[in-house]
Order: sequence, then structure tokens, then C-alpha cells
Amino acid sequence: MEMERLHHVTAIVGHPQETYDFYTQVLGLHLIKKTVNFDDISTYHLYFADKYSEEGYTMTFFNWETDRCGRVGSGQVGHTAFKVGKGSLQNWKQQLENNDVEVKETERFNKPTLEFTDRHGLSLALVEDDNQKDAVISGFYGVEILSGRVEATRRHLVDQLGLTEIGESATHFYYEISGADKQVIAVYKSKVDRGFDGVGTVHHVAWQATDRDDLVDWQTTLFETGSQPTEVKDRNYFESIYYREPGFTIFEIATAGPGFQVDEDREALGKELKLPLQYEANREAIEANLTPIEGA
Repeated sequence: MEMERLHHVTAIVGHPQETYDFYTQVLGLHLIKKTVNFDDISTYHLYFADKYSEEGYTMTFFNWETDRCGRVGSGQVGHTAFKVGKGSLQNWKQQLENNDVEVKETERFNKPTLEFTDRHGLSLALVEDDNQKDAVISGFYGVEILSGRVEATRRHLVDQLGLTEIGESATHFYYEISGADKQVIAVYKSKVDRGFDGVGTVHHVAWQATDRDDLVDWQTTLFETGSQPTEVKDRNYFESIYYREPGFTIFEIATAGPGFQVDEDREALGKELKLPLQYEANREAIEANLTPIEGA
């Protein structure tokens, strides 16, 4: 069995209006689903995607309107990297700086990389896709894992998830996902202090399973290899399981469908607050507790 692509990345950020404005106006993404955290209905769960996305390839957020900042460290994601068109990095640098975003030019993903943070301190990156002509963001280039057990994480990526090691730098090991997009997982070589959740941190990385049967096969395989995946959870737009990889980062495996059009048409994606049926009876109270988002 081999993972073929990332499904989504979910981060914890702050005020929802600031999130909406940054990801739509600065990065040019689209809000495609406005719902709540199914495990904490007092909190938004906002889904953003590029214009090419259909199922998956979403950056999602739990909005905590609090001063509780997290600490990025081992057991977490360092940077989440989006792919952009070949030759567009300098235009993106100008776009970010014009919006008062500080930009750093690095080689974190083993090729020229722009690093920056969103309005809540979440670490992001842009990397050029040599096969893409348009400058816009068109999905994930990859993610950086800060492992609490580097060698164990490396073995898990190769032996359990079927990734291929493609090289290393002074600071990272690099792995490629087998699917057509050739997304990259960068594993930081040094162990850092343990991180903890809060504003400005990634909560989990989700890999894509084809369907429920495939998901259950992954669940069985993880049990057999010593991981402790959760039961299958219904997230309305997909089904999924969660577990911690050996270096302590939370991984999710999510099905490709039924997809985001299960409760609204494509043209209407992200226009209304959508709730799963079990919460619909409490809609008035839930909406009253959420901060309105202008423009969304």
C-alpha cells in the first residue's frame, strides 16, 4: 500500500475575519466550506482551496479567538508549503511584501522557497512547480515534519506509507509521495523541544484514502504495525481515522469522498454555514456563538 497524495492540512489560528482576509485577498484562495469543528461546535472549521481543487487539497482552520499561542516543536508540522507556477516566486514575494508580510528566501524544501507566516504566526511556504505555468497557488507542494523520533518517522514514511526517499540536505531528509503530484515531505534532522497546540500551529496532516474500504485497510495495517488508529469518524465530507506517527505528529487518513458538494452546489461552496444533521437542531444557538465573517 502506498499513499498517493495529501488530502488536507488543518491548523489552529485566531480571529476568523483575519483568516478569511489573508487567505482570500493575499494568497488568492477560495473559502469552499464554512462549518464548525465537529468535536467543538463553539469553533469554526473553515476550508480553503485553490481554484483547481475539487476533492481534497484543502487548507483548513480551527479558529480559536484566544491569546493562547501554541509552540511549534517536535510532534508537529514546521512549514506547510503550497506550489505555485514556475518563475513566479519573485512576483509572489512582491505580493506578500505589499501586504506587509515579511518574507524569507530559503532552500527548506531543497529548492528555492519563500517562507512567511500568516496573520496568526502560522509558518507557510511557497515553492515553484516546474510543470505549472500559472502563478496561482494550485495545491500543496508538501509539508515539513518536526519529529520527536527522527529515525522512527523516516521508517514509518517509507515502510508503512510507501514514500520514497529522494535525497537530503544539511538540515532535512526528503521523501516523495507516489502520486502524480509528487508532493514532498521534508523531515527535519534535528530534534527540537516538544511542541504544543495553540494559535499558529498545525493540528494535523491528512493523507488521502480512495474510499471507505481503502480507509479500513489502512486502519488494519496501522493496527498490525503497532500504531493505534481511532475508529472511523464521519466528517460529512469524508470519513477518516487519526493516529500519531512514531515521531508524535498527528496524521489523519481521509477518504476522497463524498466531497464538499454533498450539502451545497459548486457555485455556492462556502456561502453558508453548513452543519451536520446532529447539530442542525441547535443552529440558532451555534450561529449566535460564532463571529460573523464579512464577505464570507
